[in-house]
Amino acid sequence: GTVGSAGIGDPYYPTAGNGGYQVDHYDVNLTYDPAGNELTATTTITGTVTAEAGLTRFNLDLQPNLTVSAVTVADAAGTFAQEGAELVITPAAPLAAGAPLTVSVSYAGRPGLVDGGTAGLGDGGWFRTGSGGAFAAGEPTGASTWYPVNEHPRDTATFAVTATVPQGWQVISNGVRAADPPAAPDGWTATRWELDVPVASYLSTIYIDRFSVVEGTLSDGRPIVSAVGPGSPAAATDLANRTGPVGDVPTE
Repeated sequence: GTVGSAGIGDPYYPTAGNGGYQVDHYDVNLTYDPAGNELTATTTITGTVTAEAGLTRFNLDLQPNLTVSAVTVADAAGTFAQEGAELVITPAAPLAAGAPLTVSVSYAGRPGLVDGGTAGLGDGGWFRTGSGGAFAAGEPTGASTWYPVNEHPRDTATFAVTATVPQGWQVISNGVRAADPPAAPDGWTATRWELDVPVASYLSTIYIDRFSVVEGTLSDGRPIVSAVGPGSPAAATDLANRTGPVGDVPTE
């Protein structure tokens, strides 16, 4: 086997992403307490080993203010080390070329922002709102502030998030909200969102706040869910109500 590289091979950003595998799906299961900006989560990643000689070690991207407590690869405990924003994983046994890859990472911490620095990319990651909530955004870096990821637009994947938050808070994320919400402890509420279209990781997002919801559908039946943040002017709700008609405008 070989060691997966700490970059996907982008000549402009040589340390972006990781090599030796591709991701097909991320499933993030998180609990978040806005009062202390405290996140506890387990993310399960499924994909394929692409290294021609297989893998004895590989990296995921995860910001250092999230501390990893356990990693499994193919249902077996792996060893790991956090080196800056790199999570270096050694599976219990080498992974064969072309083999399915299933990685589960448990971690916790207080998510924050990634400084765009001299590259001029701007800050990205976990932003706090004035009303005490939070949302994730940032291109090309942002996903690694709340889940382990192969953080490069070349490796697109489908995405799901199950979020458990204190009662009174709401969650919106990518895709479609699951009809049957997961069970949650007393005093908490859980929501699951699922996206079945592969996207770049910087497009994955979550918004947690005490927002109001405007729902509708496009003419083909696809659902529309808009979250209007606390304190937003009435015009924001009016704009949300116009999403359907605007989305149905034909393009040439």
